Amino acid sequence: MSSVPSTRRRFGTQGSIPTHPELLDWLTVGFIESGWDVKRLHRTILVSGAYRQRSEGSDLLQERDPRNVLLTRGPRYRMPAELVRDHALAASGLLKRRIGGPSVYPYQPDGVWNPGITVHRYPTPEAIPADDHHRRSLYTFIKRNALNPQLQLFDFPDRNLSSVRRQISNTPLPALQLLNDPQFVEAYRALATHAMKSSATPDGQLTVLVRLATRRLPDAEELSILRDYYRSEERRYTAAPVEAQRLLRIGVTPPDARLDAGRLAAMTGAAALIMNSPDAYTVR
Repeated sequence: MSSVPSTRRRFGTQGSIPTHPELLDWLTVGFIESGWDVKRLHRTILVSGAYRQRSEGSDLLQERDPRNVLLTRGPRYRMPAELVRDHALAASGLLKRRIGGPSVYPYQPDGVWNPGITVHRYPTPEAIPADDHHRRSLYTFIKRNALNPQLQLFDFPDRNLSSVRRQISNTPLPALQLLNDPQFVEAYRALATHAMKSSATPDGQLTVLVRLATRRLPDAEELSILRDYYRSEERRYTAAPVEAQRLLRIGVTPPDARLDAGRLAAMTGAAALIMNSPDAYTVR
């Protein structure tokens, strides 16, 4: 390879020719001159404009660079299993940010730990401190032969095998979990509560929901769709107060009794709608 000009070198025997050979040369020289400082190299890459680009691209750039070989836009990918849950908790304000400590046992369906797997029983939600349900997923107790279902549905790897790269599946199960799992429904209610306290108007509250869930503001069309959905949910729960109370009682965190139950339930539904959109659980 040493006799091949720099601009013709390939990545491996079947790799493509580098699109930015001068950049690779510059990074290589800087790496050598830094005394092989790996941390410095990683920082140089991470703080670069190319690495921090958003995934959105204009029509002109899509036409000129459809395969993104010129790095005109960044990648878009789904958050890892742990971050999907952590993001919902962070957006809602429920996430406990304390670092360190023993493993915790957040919400998990009954029967995952059955007698054929272990003699131990998974604690019920009421049997553990409420804050333990809202620790980072990093601290979730993982049994090797009975993975946490929430993590497993988002492609958490099998602990019996080593994995170089996580698989990313696309099935209805993650969407069903995001809509029905107690830890997510509880987070949506907390997010809705925060939004209702942040603004006096439904439009302002829905804008807060979108900003916290997707890290951006909604456009006029999105806000119109959310407004119509919120109003339909408000009519539904106003006519069925028992159903509203049933929704608001999910989770160990009690609802705010000062808020109207029908409106809070409707805003919780709007939060669930937003948090189930790709913009909420993808990194772009």
